[in-house]
Amino acid sequence: MSKNYKKWHELKISIENDDKSILFNEREIWWCSVWENIWYEQDWKNNLYERPVLILKKFNNDIFFWLPITSKKKDNKYYYEYDSWHIKGSIIISQWRILSKKRLLRKISKIWRLWFLNIVKSFKNLF
Repeated sequence: MSKNYKKWHELKISIENDDKSILFNEREIWWCSVWENIWYEQDWKNNLYERPVLILKKFNNDIFFWLPITSKKKDNKYYYEYDSWHIKGSIIISQWRILSKKRLLRKISKIWRLWFLNIVKSFKNLF
């Protein structure tokens, strides 16, 4: 697949200049405008370069620590299998990042506390 970095850059400028006020919290799953990825990084979907992400840690009202979600189920220490009526697949624990709330597009759901604690435990076990 050919990468369109120019299109992503134009969208990124639009995101940067958007002054939307978004409220978000830990444990929430959002559609998030991520970016054009390189090599083995988890890729995006559609023309808004979006993918579902789990907000793992909220640092303040502007930035958060997130984990991407894939529809593929994988059974190893770098993935946490996730199955709800909203999303089925795996949370990719190994591809964590810090992002701005400006990238958040639409809230999908909030996961159960027990699942969230298991994901945090799996993340901590990587280190």
